[in-house]
Amino acid sequence: MKPLLRGIILKRRNFLKNFLIGILAFIFGYSIKKDGGIEWFQYDQISEGDKSIKDNNFIVDKLNIFSKKLDGYNNIKEYNVKGDGSTGDAKAIQAAINYFRQQTIKSNFTKMAVLRFPSGKYIIDEEINLSPYVKIKSEGYVEFCVTHNGTGFYISPMADDPKFNNFSPDHLNKNSWNRGKYFDGSDGAIVFTTPLNNDKSATKTIAIEIGSRDIESDIRTPTSRYTMENINVFGYDKAIKINSVNNYIGTFKNCQFEINNHAIVYKSPPGKQINSGENFVFDNCIIALSKKEAILIDAPGHDLIFENTSFDFNSSPIFKSLRSGTSLRLNHCYIEKIGDGVGSQYIYQSECISQGEVGGRNSFYLNNVIAYLKRPAILFSNTSNKDIGYINVYLDINGLETRYQDTENKDPYNLKSRFLVNSPKISILNSKIINMSIMKSLLSKDLNLFRNGGFTLSTINTDLSVEGSDDYWFISSSAGISNPLVKKEGVAGSNCIKYSVKSPHNSMKLESKHYYNVEPGEMIFFSALMKIDKISSHAEMIYSLECYDHTDKLVDTLNYYDYIGTGKTIKSVESKFRVPRSLGEFQIPYGVYKIKPVLILNKFVSTFVCVDEVHISKSK
Repeated sequence: MKPLLRGIILKRRNFLKNFLIGILAFIFGYSIKKDGGIEWFQYDQISEGDKSIKDNNFIVDKLNIFSKKLDGYNNIKEYNVKGDGSTGDAKAIQAAINYFRQQTIKSNFTKMAVLRFPSGKYIIDEEINLSPYVKIKSEGYVEFCVTHNGTGFYISPMADDPKFNNFSPDHLNKNSWNRGKYFDGSDGAIVFTTPLNNDKSATKTIAIEIGSRDIESDIRTPTSRYTMENINVFGYDKAIKINSVNNYIGTFKNCQFEINNHAIVYKSPPGKQINSGENFVFDNCIIALSKKEAILIDAPGHDLIFENTSFDFNSSPIFKSLRSGTSLRLNHCYIEKIGDGVGSQYIYQSECISQGEVGGRNSFYLNNVIAYLKRPAILFSNTSNKDIGYINVYLDINGLETRYQDTENKDPYNLKSRFLVNSPKISILNSKIINMSIMKSLLSKDLNLFRNGGFTLSTINTDLSVEGSDDYWFISSSAGISNPLVKKEGVAGSNCIKYSVKSPHNSMKLESKHYYNVEPGEMIFFSALMKIDKISSHAEMIYSLECYDHTDKLVDTLNYYDYIGTGKTIKSVESKFRVPRSLGEFQIPYGVYKIKPVLILNKFVSTFVCVDEVHISKSK
């Protein structure tokens, strides 16, 4: 055979061979995809034996394109979306969503659409209605920048969506068509930004709004069983707004909400919520630097779970419920600093805003939570708006470690669980608290009652009060106790007040001559040393704070009872104190700005009583 003819035949054979192998490879790739195998048919997935295919880049490229299409791979930039950081993309994105929603419905939900967004900055210059049938996935770093004063993405069923129920075919019941990740940043974060300044009261930017705004929305087309993963939202009025209309079972994973006015807001439509509130989960999220309530719940009957989530530098309170029926659970969470360090630092606040909520119930559960806080203060608050009434709050703490930050004075102390709350309408069901707390004793010139036995002999009046030369205390006693004397029998030979007891079960009182300025939420520590020679029943020290408002009106009296001993005789030496120190601890209630300390020794039988070292200090 002539060489030229032989060469033509060989080339034709190679062409036919390559063509047939390409067809077989395409069919093979298609069958794998149909059977749920590889996601894309890629160049490096072709075996070494298929050299004829690997050497033909044209066939490989076409195979990749075909397999991506079969996978439902839809690059958003193929639909006139720019992502260049300057072009308004909202209309083009909306058109793509509408197209794929219709295709999904036509396929009877056998083909679900995922819109892939390559790296880029997409300008959202008007609201986008994202159908629950269409999912958004990033490929690399994707930024959605909302430039209008409104909502970026509004996720809600549409009026003409098909209606399903639990008796629909298997792949349609229980809202199976709705499952999946509305936003998936697992292959590169999805970040929501805005150039608008949310410090302006008129700004109403919302990154993502979920759930229908229409209270007539059909119960058969809920917004439910959805997930969002790896999304970051910065600088909005509301990062996420959840409308309580057929909206339940939502999960947020690895999300970050930072420098927003509110991170999460639940809102009922006018009147009441509609079939909503069940089982919202926030897992491994970061909620930080919220300028107002981080989690605001203005909807009844909601069930929220926070797992492994950090709450950092948020305003007070972190959580706020305005309606009854809320259940909040924090499991293995971390809290660092609440508020500005001066005002309130509430983890949770319940506030009743309507008469219909009075007598309802909210509950808050903490399980293995650590809180780094600026200072000791009330952590859980229950308030009534304009004297309407209260919602009952139930608090269950199964592991709360508090660490109060103070670098100037690290005197450790223990807090009582009753100082966690500011209302009798909060019931503590369980309380396991570890206090690894440090405090600063503010024994300054403004509140310097660190007497160290510095009593001086004073004139005794007929009413048994000691006044005159003592700058701090009115000292009085009941009948049966002698007039007090100042003796050098205190600590290290300092002066102390000594009483001789003539009749049993009598009392003496030290009442401050001065008022001292305080702030709501501050901790007050009030203590003294007492020496007695015997106790036949028991003795007690009553630490009392008279509380006054801005107008100097007495609004409350706080008492702390410290029982000294019971049922035994103490053989004491008068030069040494038998009781090292007893201590009263107080949390300043809301509305109190001045205090007057009072110390009462009561219910003892003894031949003498000595009092020394009256200390009053407060938290930073």
